[in-house]
Amino acid sequence: MATNSPTVRRRRLGLILRDLRKAAELTGEEVGKQLERSESWISRIEAGRHPLRGTDLRALLDVYGVVDSEQRAELEALAQKTKGRGWWNKYKNGLNGQYATYIGFESEASSLLTYDALVMPGLLQTEAYAHALLSCGVPPVTGERSEREVKVRMARQQRLNADERPRVAGHFCDPCAGQERSAGAAAERKHRDRAGG
Repeated sequence: MATNSPTVRRRRLGLILRDLRKAAELTGEEVGKQLERSESWISRIEAGRHPLRGTDLRALLDVYGVVDSEQRAELEALAQKTKGRGWWNKYKNGLNGQYATYIGFESEASSLLTYDALVMPGLLQTEAYAHALLSCGVPPVTGERSEREVKVRMARQQRLNADERPRVAGHFCDPCAGQERSAGAAAERKHRDRAGG
């Protein structure tokens, strides 16, 4: 499967860099001082929170004592791929950071397994069910914000139903989860059809 998520790439690069730092027996603070950067910058890079410029990567590799040209080239190629944007970026105004990160991981998954005790999983919700669920929240989400959130949910479904995307290994939820009364009987039927039951 092709790797499409900059979120996953950044996390992977960050984990590799953290391992290299630890192998060099250096702390984030020590590396930061050598590069005239803050310890929090090192932490953000290792957590995959933002892309890394090529010059910064090469400087980190020098500090860590990485001299293998093949390893350096592989890491530079990976760093280049972290700069892209995921398909969900066009919805960024409707997403918080954690949800965007989740979607990034979801888009790279080879399979998914979820559990929801009270509601149907977002990947199985119909538009009507999703709107009804959002309107029942505390505080209720309605209007333009509701439209944005439902569009993201429907886009996730379309991506995950495409041939090249991961298969849903299983969703576990309470049998009553699909019976949201505010969605109405017609929405409940559509919802159950989508969920396969």
